[in-house]
Amino acid sequence: MADAHRNDDESEYETEEDESEEEDSNAENKKSESEESNEEKEEETEEKANKRKEKIEKYNEFWKEFGKSIKLGIIEDSSNKDKLAKCSRWYSS
Repeated sequence: MADAHRNDDESEYETEEDESEEEDSNAENKKSESEESNEEKEEETEEKANKRKEKIEKYNEFWKEFGKSIKLGIIEDSSNKDKLAKCSRWYSS
């Protein structure tokens, strides 16, 4: 009977140990999910920054090619003045 009692105690001990291992495992999973989430957010932020840079570069190329004509068109073409003004960029000091 003493052996049976010990086995019961051991199984209870093992059960408590298993529960603590599961809790540790869950905590680690939450941490790794959080880390993955942070990495995904960083990647998204980096992608947005890269897209913004690309748009700026494309606009700068466009402006170098057509900027003078657009400015002249704003002055001379009163019917399209508002449309041209929307795509123009004016530097100030």
